[in-house]
Amino acid sequence: MSSQSDQKPSGSGSSSPKGKKPLAIIILAIVGVVAIAVYLAIITSPKHIAKEHFKALKNADWSAMYNDLDLNGGEMLTRKHFIAARKSLNLDYSDVNDFSVEEFQSVNPNLKDSTQSEDGALKFTVTYYEKGSTEPETMIITVLKKPGNKWLFFPNYKVDARDMITSCKISVITQSGVEIDGTDIKPFAKHTKEDFMDTYEIDSIFKGVHKVTITHAECKPFEPDFDLSFGSNELTVKELELNDDVAQKLKDRSEQLTKEFLKGAYEGKAFNELNIKMTSEEKFLKDLEEYYKSVCEKFRRSNGTGATDFKITSIKDQTSHKIDKIAPTTAFVCETSVTYTFRTIKSKDGTLVTNDQPLTRTGTLMPVYVLENDEWVLRNFYGVNFALW
Repeated sequence: MSSQSDQKPSGSGSSSPKGKKPLAIIILAIVGVVAIAVYLAIITSPKHIAKEHFKALKNADWSAMYNDLDLNGGEMLTRKHFIAARKSLNLDYSDVNDFSVEEFQSVNPNLKDSTQSEDGALKFTVTYYEKGSTEPETMIITVLKKPGNKWLFFPNYKVDARDMITSCKISVITQSGVEIDGTDIKPFAKHTKEDFMDTYEIDSIFKGVHKVTITHAECKPFEPDFDLSFGSNELTVKELELNDDVAQKLKDRSEQLTKEFLKGAYEGKAFNELNIKMTSEEKFLKDLEEYYKSVCEKFRRSNGTGATDFKITSIKDQTSHKIDKIAPTTAFVCETSVTYTFRTIKSKDGTLVTNDQPLTRTGTLMPVYVLENDEWVLRNFYGVNFALW
């Protein structure tokens, strides 16, 4: 019988390798989870957010910088508008070769927590050195804790963008189109109207130098720069340059208008029967009617005297000044030279006598135009040296 003493007892000796593997996997998994948690805690920390924000600024990575911002929406607060605004400021931090980020320390010793402001904002001081300089520069970056979490468990922090945002107001001639950096602001801007001017207000827009484009059906586009980086946030445009064909259109219209005006007066037409587009402003409309009546009386006075056989032999524009701009308070005066013939009707010994020989005269009539509801209308009409004797 063989001895049992040389047989290894069951379960004795070293552990089985198969038993070690699950434990190692569990340990590695725990270490991995902890490492990921630590990493996520670091990259979601407010200090890291401030650091990455400055790094994006240094590298002019405007898109990454935009991702950090706390924004509540707005038509002028898009990524496209932010990138354009940052580029317009021409701020160059590429020469920064070293920087550090630390919690902001207030000079006020009475503040228990100098890092956190009353509204819960966390402030960080960025200290940086530009290339070749031994003097430090500083910048304050404010980080806000937002509702909700990132990756389920980690706080959500965003960079406070309030210092990068301002408001603005643009006033233009009525019926004008207004764009800022290629965006039509009329659909969303607050609009008020007063004295032939339209005013548009925008509550939130990035600070920077913006390209404003003002258009008008009668005028050439006007594209001023609107600097919202500092100073005034109001832009008022009261003049626009007319299209070349518009000025000529007004001059051409003056000839037809003058013919209609004088012919109507000679034929005794009522004022409201004239085929002339006139102002809707009551005061000027009344003045126009009074002047028209005075011209009618030159042709046909109450005592029967006046003029007959009135004929216009020549009419042409002689506007001496350049008509090149439109403004809400500016009217356009055209100068029309008129040569005409007529025969006088005089009273002689109580009898009306018509002169056999026609007389020739030349006078200047000046129609005055304004733009109302996107249409040129007659506001005034003056005569110089218009005589019927």
